[in-house]
Amino acid sequence: LPGFVRVVGPSTLAFPDYNGNGMFKSLGTLLDNPNVGLIFINWTDNPKKLRVLGKASIDEEDPLINDYAGAQLVVRVTAERIFDNCPRYLHEIEIKNYSRYIPKPDLEAPIPDWKRNTLYRDALYMPAIVAMRHNPDLKQKYQTMVAAGKPPKIAIIALMRKLIELANTLIKNDRKWTQNRA
Repeated sequence: LPGFVRVVGPSTLAFPDYNGNGMFKSLGTLLDNPNVGLIFINWTDNPKKLRVLGKASIDEEDPLINDYAGAQLVVRVTAERIFDNCPRYLHEIEIKNYSRYIPKPDLEAPIPDWKRNTLYRDALYMPAIVAMRHNPDLKQKYQTMVAAGKPPKIAIIALMRKLIELANTLIKNDRKWTQNRA
């Protein structure tokens, strides 16, 4: 919805993170590399683009979380560069309706059918929990993040992302996983 990104300081923006596809790629990437680029586009009337480059941080206890219905986390971006970006290839678009999946106060967004499938829901969360408890490397990664002040939920998201990276590497190299025994 228009207005979900807020200017909360002289060089700081904040926006909510909503329940997405469950892959945690965006948030997981931010944990490894906080450098971000945002593009703001005005599609109506006089099309315009604005770019913001900066560093992002994630906080599941951000004081703004209650201002965003359905938000799981708040992402803050400290802007380092802001500049206009050429809008010549933007088309003027009329918005007729917003997605029914956008969270709204006092109205629960419908759950997409694919999210009801337990195979998808459990495919990353449960393996991340098991890895946190039984894989020495991932257990250490989790404990280091929590000891550094990261909320446990964020540390689990990082493990989920790591599991995706490991799976993609195995598939790309046509390898099967083998336990690395010291």
